[in-house]
Amino acid sequence: MTTTSSSSSSTTGRRLSRPLFSRAKPKTGLTVRDAMRTELQTAAPDTDLATIARFMWERDCGIIPIVTAERRLVGVITDRDICIAAATKGRAPAYIRAQELLSAPVVTCSPDDDCHAALTLLCERQLRRLPVVDADGQLVGIVSLIDFIRIAQGLRGAKGLYPSYEEIVSTLKSIGETRVFAAA
Repeated sequence: MTTTSSSSSSTTGRRLSRPLFSRAKPKTGLTVRDAMRTELQTAAPDTDLATIARFMWERDCGIIPIVTAERRLVGVITDRDICIAAATKGRAPAYIRAQELLSAPVVTCSPDDDCHAALTLLCERQLRRLPVVDADGQLVGIVSLIDFIRIAQGLRGAKGLYPSYEEIVSTLKSIGETRVFAAA
């Protein structure tokens, strides 16, 4: 698991920082690669939010990875990001570029990471989805909580092989909890 942090204020100067979890041999035998989806709609940093919203509608998804021409991940835009930008920027989504909303760090994982570690990261960071990047920072897939549920259903009875329903429910509960922010 890694976070992508910005080394400059531009959206193209991203680099991978230290791993959040060990990349040691998976404990379960199943990795993020076993659960991730690889057919993704992506967008460039200069894509407007109206276009990204259309991609979401056409693909029935709530997240679009933002990548460079070399498929290096520079951020993600969610349906929530679009709603908040439309309400606060004072401009129509067609006039707001994805790069205006990107912030660091971008939380990612590797296709070879253990699925339990990815589920832990979703829980700790209150995320529903994780972009999957290779060692060069190129986007290779995305994994979501629903992907873990789908795989866990198919492996019922295989104790310890994949996250249990209890782990998934616990993660879902953590994701849904209201965050408490300190007063400024």
